[in-house]
Amino acid sequence: MLRLRTRMAITALAASATALIAVLLLVGPGLRQRATDHEREALFAEARLMARVVEAPLARGAGSDELDPIVDAAAREVRARVTIVALDGRVLADSALSGEALRTVENHGSRPEVQEAFASGSGSSQRRSATVQEQMLYSAVAVKVAGSSVGVVRVALPLTGVEAQVRELRGAVALALLLAFVITAIIMIFVIPAFKQVFSSFGADLPTPTFVVMAARPTASTERVKKAPSASSALGASHRLRRRRS
Repeated sequence: MLRLRTRMAITALAASATALIAVLLLVGPGLRQRATDHEREALFAEARLMARVVEAPLARGAGSDELDPIVDAAAREVRARVTIVALDGRVLADSALSGEALRTVENHGSRPEVQEAFASGSGSSQRRSATVQEQMLYSAVAVKVAGSSVGVVRVALPLTGVEAQVRELRGAVALALLLAFVITAIIMIFVIPAFKQVFSSFGADLPTPTFVVMAARPTASTERVKKAPSASSALGASHRLRRRRS
């Protein structure tokens, strides 16, 4: 048979593993949503900055030859893909495209985030990009001059970055929980029994919280009591033996 402390250690580890898996399953979606929301707000901030950069060229009707070099240079500072969309949906500049690829890219007027930006000033969406073939997070803002929209700046970031953040956060949560459960198991198996011996040597009782914890786990003495026959059962067996002999 396994020793009592071995059984207690196995029980503590099993409970820790179960709780750890449950917590990770519960917090995983929340961590992903918080990371996505954080990235979305960061993209909105970058889009607003880019809108100020291209506001003047768009207001005077600049074309791709002027706008695309500006966007390419500025995109290096915002670590994301930047796209400038005209009022009719044409892509005027894109940090991921240039030359013939830029001139032949499909119209972006039907993109959800672009439509939302034209309608309300800002918009966001998640989907797989048909241009770069990656799952992307998009944030777009309207570029306005004298209260009228002259185009849309859209900033996009691959969701692989968001997934990397989620993995890091989940790893940190898992490590913290694992350390907490290991410390709890050590206290249950080694520290509390030692306290019990110290208090017993002084003829004192354990504090109530510690006593409750001790009562919640099996002890060697309670196991021996369960295995040993009671006095009444032993007396009954003795009476039955006498009757048979008589």
